[in-house]
Amino acid sequence: MEQDYESILGQAERILDDVDHALARIDDGTYARCEVCNGPIGDGRLVTHPAARTCESHPQLTDPG
Repeated sequence: MEQDYESILGQAERILDDVDHALARIDDGTYARCEVCNGPIGDGRLVTHPAARTCESHPQLTDPG
């Protein structure tokens, strides 16, 4: 049971970190731009993964959701 709690807590912390990062990118004007190539992150991807950091061409930084 303790391990499940720690796993859930870790996942929640990662999600909050992703949201904070996305909010910072909104503030600095880089939201919806790929962190690898600076190309656009497609609307469809942002709908399914609002905190996405990369376009579909760069899965190495793709969020786990």
